[in-house]
Amino acid sequence: MAPVKKSASRRKRIASIRCPICRGSVPAQAEEFPFCGRRCRAIDLARWSSGAYVISSPLSPEETIHLDSDTDDD
Repeated sequence: MAPVKKSASRRKRIASIRCPICRGSVPAQAEEFPFCGRRCRAIDLARWSSGAYVISSPLSPEETIHLDSDTDDD
């Protein structure tokens, strides 16, 4: 017998999520989504601006060579 596939109608839809700052419930249709309001959106922006959040990835060999050549100009 073939395995039964789940239909799209059986999948659980997300009606709301948690605000990443205050963990309050945020409906998917909220104007400030994924934040609960302007305050939490501003806090998140301030964290990015201050460097509290960073997106880190390993440097490629080309980037490492470029950085090394910048310091040899002294």
